[in-house]
Amino acid sequence: MATPTAIGVRGKARTVYGTIARRNGAAGGGITIIMLNRRALLSGVSATLVTRPAFARSEAPPPGVADYETASGGHVGLYARNLTTGRAIAWRADERFVMCSTFKASLAACVLSRVDRGRARLADRIALVPADLQDWHAPVARQNLARGEMLLGEMCQAAVEHSDNSCANILLRQVGGPAALTAYWRRLGDDVSRLDDIEPFLNRTPPGGLRNTTTPRAMAATIGRLTRGPALSPSSRALLMLWLRQCRTSDARLRAGLPHGWAIGNKTGNNGRDAAGDVGVLWRDPDTPIIISVYTRGGSPTEAQFKSLFSEVARGVATTLA
Repeated sequence: MATPTAIGVRGKARTVYGTIARRNGAAGGGITIIMLNRRALLSGVSATLVTRPAFARSEAPPPGVADYETASGGHVGLYARNLTTGRAIAWRADERFVMCSTFKASLAACVLSRVDRGRARLADRIALVPADLQDWHAPVARQNLARGEMLLGEMCQAAVEHSDNSCANILLRQVGGPAALTAYWRRLGDDVSRLDDIEPFLNRTPPGGLRNTTTPRAMAATIGRLTRGPALSPSSRALLMLWLRQCRTSDARLRAGLPHGWAIGNKTGNNGRDAAGDVGVLWRDPDTPIIISVYTRGGSPTEAQFKSLFSEVARGVATTLA
């Protein structure tokens, strides 16, 4: 008999990752993930990675990018590409930026790849103890502390949708630490992104440092491989996309600037000072998805400037690359 699992914050429970079906009805037995309706998950977005056409044209970045750099004194990194037409927008696309919590999308994918290979199960019970909860953002882990455990799938969802730092650190332990996630990127073909620390220390890379950084071009390509390519099984890819579409921290980032009729699956990040990021895939027509990666560094930006930047970038990218 199918058994639904739920997760929530402040008492609002909802489905975690589709439905868990226990084989042979045995407690503790293996599980299979019953796919949610493809339309419900992806709104018809194809799961096939589209190769880049030759001689694709590069477009100018939205004016909001230069406006932000002038007003805040910081820098913006942007890479966006229509996977069907190959048209792209690039600005400081090969410069390094600290990832902050945007790495959690790749972390969840790394866990899902282990599930695909039979090395883990989404229904695995992971211990949760007070030492796992430090003085940082952990809304879902904190809610489940009295329970003493969470399911592996619940932790992945919490890390992506709620950006739960405690769940992310536990997941990093599960896969083998920051170096293991870096190795996963290398296997995907990303030879740029690197994670060296856990939360919250990964947010504190000094200017010019390599630790815990990526480039907009590299991370956009990685997001494309994870959400559109064969890196994950179809069920795992759909599940990752579901979590990204339900990201709860994106209302003041790219999602805020999307024109009517557009959809996005994304993961945000910030260090509470100068660095903010948002990475994902957006679309109006499922046949013309756009991968996007936006990061900031340096200067003295305000939250209002962050909001304006990400909103204008989303609007400009959607208008230009559709």
